[in-house]
Amino acid sequence: MLVAACAPSTLPIGGAGSGERVVVADSDATTLADDNMITLELNKRLIEYGAGLFKDIRTVVFEGRALLLGRVTEPDDRQVAVAVATRVETVKEVIDEIYVGSESGVGTFLNDVVIEKSIADNYALEQSIRAAHYRVRVAEGVVYVIGRAANQGERQRALAIAGGTDNVKLVINHIMVGAR
Repeated sequence: MLVAACAPSTLPIGGAGSGERVVVADSDATTLADDNMITLELNKRLIEYGAGLFKDIRTVVFEGRALLLGRVTEPDDRQVAVAVATRVETVKEVIDEIYVGSESGVGTFLNDVVIEKSIADNYALEQSIRAAHYRVRVAEGVVYVIGRAANQGERQRALAIAGGTDNVKLVINHIMVGAR
């Protein structure tokens, strides 16, 4: 199983590419409620920008870090989605994992849901992993893990569980290590 690790980089809004990060602001650690509010605001703005334009983009927020993943049909749409996300004042960082491509089938979506559920269940069962500190999303067999591990060992266990799950093609790592 391949595990991709992303090193932090600061980029202008227009220069964000798949797997790269746009650092927006530095603020205090956010709570789960704050992350939920950020998610709602971010999704609202994407919908307001263009109904249906971003129907295949999923958002995940953890500690104010917004992960955008999924698919758009036009390259410019990816840049627009990142720009919309950077305008949400409470977003500390935008992680762009959006790719340009054609639409996938329902079978792919259902497979992704099964993978997500399996990983979440395995995190909850693993005593050495604080499952509440991770968010997992899957797009076409690619697993995106965002969260915070207490140490490198916990991060490695979390990534190993994700990578060892049936039908996973690749694991993209956005896990930070250490206390916030």
